Formats: sequence, C-alpha cells, structure tokens
Amino acid sequence: MSLVPIFVALVIGGYIGKMKLPGGVEFESVVQNLPAIQPQVIASGKVSLPEATSFQAKDVPLDEAGKMRKQRGEEIQRIDLYFLVHVYKRSTSPGQKYDIRLFIIRHIQGAGANQKEGFAEIEKAEFYFGRSWGNRVFPVLNDGGAIGVSTSAWGTFLATCRLTFKDPNKPPIMLFRYVDFEMASLSPSS
Repeated sequence: MSLVPIFVALVIGGYIGKMKLPGGVEFESVVQNLPAIQPQVIASGKVSLPEATSFQAKDVPLDEAGKMRKQRGEEIQRIDLYFLVHVYKRSTSPGQKYDIRLFIIRHIQGAGANQKEGFAEIEKAEFYFGRSWGNRVFPVLNDGGAIGVSTSAWGTFLATCRLTFKDPNKPPIMLFRYVDFEMASLSPSS
C-alpha cells in the first residue's frame, strides 16, 4: 500500500508510458488524457454536453446534428447493422507483429449481446486485405458459426469484406475495417 503514492506520481509525471490493468487492457500515455465525452442531452432545440465533462464544446445546432444523424442513419441502413470487427494479440508467427481475428457481428439494439454467429441469412463472406496478402480474395462460407478469418500482420491495414446473402434479391454489402493495434488486445490466454 505504501507504494501506491509513488506509482501514482510516476504515472502522472509521465515516467510510466503504459498502464496495464486487469484483463490485459493497456492505455498508452498519448490516449490517457483524451477529452471525456458524456452521452448527449437534448434540450431547447440544441444538443449540448453536460457541464461536468472536461470536454469544452460549443452547443451544436440540431440542423448540424441532423445532417450527421441523417448520414449515420443512411450508413446504418446500407450495412443493415452488420459490422466487421477485429481483436488481436502478439503474433506467434515469425516476422509478424500481431495475430488478428476479423469477424462479422450484427448490432442488437439495447443491452443484449451483439450477434456473432447463427447468421442464417448470409451465404458467404469474402475478405480482401491488399498487396501483403497477394491481392487475393478469401471466401468464407457460412457454416452457422462465427463468420470470419484469422491472419497475421506486421502492421496496420484496411480490411474489406463483402457479405453475400442467400436471398437473391438482397444485394451484397461491403464492410470496411481499419485494422489497427491501438485498442485493447486479447488476454494472453486467448
């Protein structure tokens, strides 16, 4: 317990660049002090942030928020609540930095878990990662489980995924994901 004040002083003073918290989450010093943004409160025709936040933003008129809300709604409608997501851990492959799992989820409104498997409506997903993967398309047929791929990489890349549906009248959906390594990684046991 007597070391806690010393540890806090080292973190605040910037002598410790990363903090490792239970569960394997690391916060680099560059992102530790980002402005905190609380959920928006709508009042008097304006969207404003609560005064308690450290983020100093001007009130945003609803017409500007409305434009963004419209574009956001159009994108959600285009992708039909399907998202391409990723998790990663340090690589076990020579010459690679990270082992990555990219997979499809479907957003579920409310507090319930997002759908990660059992996509009866999807026929297949096709993944494309660019030149470092030989400019090839990697098809994954839907077997009822999770729909995704595992790969390794030495750096960041843009992942592209085309979802094809069993219904011939439903056009394919293109999903994109910038695969970065800034987010929390998988725990070592994963």
